[in-house]
Amino acid sequence: EGVAWVLSEVRTQLEAIADVEGVPELLDRFPECVLLGGIAARRELVAALLGEHAVAASAAALLVAPGMRQPVALELRCGAEEFGPANGPEAEAWLRSVAQAAGQALGHRLKVDALRLRLSAMGCANLDVIDLPERTGAAAASPKIEEMRARHVGSAANLLVCLEPGAPLELCKRFDPHMKRTVLIGAAASAAQGGGDDHLPASTLCGPAAARALEERFATLCKDRLPHWLQHLERLEVRLSRQQKEARETEQRETSEEVLRRARAAGLSFGRALQHVVDGTPGCTAGALTLEDELVEFATAAARGQCETGDTSSGAALSAQEVALAAADLFSGFGGATGYATYLKNEVRIPAAEVPLNGGAAWQRLLAEI
Repeated sequence: EGVAWVLSEVRTQLEAIADVEGVPELLDRFPECVLLGGIAARRELVAALLGEHAVAASAAALLVAPGMRQPVALELRCGAEEFGPANGPEAEAWLRSVAQAAGQALGHRLKVDALRLRLSAMGCANLDVIDLPERTGAAAASPKIEEMRARHVGSAANLLVCLEPGAPLELCKRFDPHMKRTVLIGAAASAAQGGGDDHLPASTLCGPAAARALEERFATLCKDRLPHWLQHLERLEVRLSRQQKEARETEQRETSEEVLRRARAAGLSFGRALQHVVDGTPGCTAGALTLEDELVEFATAAARGQCETGDTSSGAALSAQEVALAAADLFSGFGGATGYATYLKNEVRIPAAEVPLNGGAAWQRLLAEI
């Protein structure tokens, strides 16, 4: 009983995070009892599982109905929500709630996903069952029926509850060739034992005794698999804790205070880097010129009218023409820019005149020239 309630609680928690990696696979490991047999036998078994009270048969008729168009997954639990007297108003209200919930599976279009209902009643068994739509009429040719069977009957985690010999038993053998997951109940069990009571009504073959046997088998299966579930849950907890920590760190990095701090750090880093650019970077030769090359390049640019200083409209700057005249006047006394460079190198002895420099080093050489 306790295992079944814990199973429901864990399932509820996991379904809330079903989009997390690994959770759907973990949910698929939880066992369910897939009912296989005629509608009368399935109804009688579900009624017996719901408990020995007046509304059990009525509820079973609502849950196992010919018009069901999708699998109905029933989590049957006893002890938490018992409705009291079997013929009182609470029982009638409970039956109406079952009818309303089961009505969601009625319709004309087949749905592969199961409708999951959790029911609790007085004397109810503690196990999970799956009832599949019948393969009749238009549904017989639908590939969705086969998809439902593959998902539920073919699941290695599920028990196959075979209620009748014939087609239901053949279906069990198809998905469980060694009959390790198959539980024979009712007429199927009688036929397998060579008994002659398989002609008895379903109410006898699939009654309380069959319900108790199935509940015990389900409880044993859950207890056997419990260590494996705990192991997978622990792994999931570790992974979720790690992801939660990473999410908090990401959130912290994206706060306004953190963005401002990073912007300030970037500004300081840029300021330090700019100083290195101004001072010159060791080993960097991009744009490096000797003093002569630098002066020749300046003289050429000035002669082309490409040099002016500041805003000439204010009167405090030189126009391109004025710069060209001043440069030509300066260089004419030395026979051109090359002669002026030779003078600076040999007479003034400007440091590193023959060394190609750039950045801050070239600026310092210019200051020495001035």
